[in-house]
Amino acid sequence: MMGKLIIIVVVAIVTVLNLSEGKPPKVEKLPDVQVFKPGIYPITLIEVNESSSIPIQIYTPNITTSFPVLLFLHGACLENSYYSTILQFVASYGYIVVAPQLYSCDVFVGPVSGTREVEIAANVTNWLSDDLNSVLPGLTTANLKQVTIGGHGRGGKTAFALALGHSPISLSIQFAALIGLDPVAGAGKDNEDNPKILTYIPQSFDLSIPVTVIGTGYGNQTNWCLICPVCAPNDVNHDEFYKETKAPVGHIVTTDYGHVDILDDGLEGIMGWVTNIKCKNGDGPKDKLRTTVAGTMVAFLNAYFNGFDLDYMMILQRPGVTPVTVFTESVFQDRYAQL
Repeated sequence: MMGKLIIIVVVAIVTVLNLSEGKPPKVEKLPDVQVFKPGIYPITLIEVNESSSIPIQIYTPNITTSFPVLLFLHGACLENSYYSTILQFVASYGYIVVAPQLYSCDVFVGPVSGTREVEIAANVTNWLSDDLNSVLPGLTTANLKQVTIGGHGRGGKTAFALALGHSPISLSIQFAALIGLDPVAGAGKDNEDNPKILTYIPQSFDLSIPVTVIGTGYGNQTNWCLICPVCAPNDVNHDEFYKETKAPVGHIVTTDYGHVDILDDGLEGIMGWVTNIKCKNGDGPKDKLRTTVAGTMVAFLNAYFNGFDLDYMMILQRPGVTPVTVFTESVFQDRYAQL
């Protein structure tokens, strides 16, 4: 007890001496991570209808060069336009973001089957190689050797399913990376949507590409709507997807936010209202969450496609650099750590 008291007194004396000499106590300054600021590229929004009448939104830099592609799949009964803030942010860093409307819901019509959703997404994937370059502005072109598949919620599960080879048709593109944004595989462990991809065996996914999984802390919690199901239940949410993914994989969890907090503000219409109430939401600023999610996506893409991994590694190793509180974990292998 006496020893602890002496230590406390010594620390206090040293602090007082430093202050008397004009030396404030040292406070560690966190590094400035650039990916949480908008990118430099001006963005053009293109809206097209592919041959089978699937509406597609494309956020693209409007400059004469070739850019990597992110194919982003929306969540269950959500609109592709609900993600405009984060997708424009990603595109501003030099990525062509393709966001199809895989299907639409209303209060009387639910989502298509999981198997059908994978088939639609596969058709859009092949559309990339057939027609994407023909709709881009000027001399902007898509680098189809650098295509990332990603998605939110059920769309995140569909992205994993495509990357794992569950497409019912042959794909003309080989995915180079994968992003799961709070992916959800179904209503529970015994109620997984088809195609069933979870095995509950660690690192069992047969993937050889880099993966990042971004989750939410409140996705597995109920809100005040007692009849609303949990939006991202345990055993089928981001945590299980991370556990089953082999290295290299990062796991970033926004601890104080919910499953749909990443969406744009002011969602319109009856489905916008339903979306806002069906999941437990966080109380913090949504703009900071969207910046954290979009910036993390950019950092991951930059690490793999541009060879600049400093920001991504900083987010994983020093989570205090993000605009909102996150929990992180990761598994790497040599080929990724050296990018």
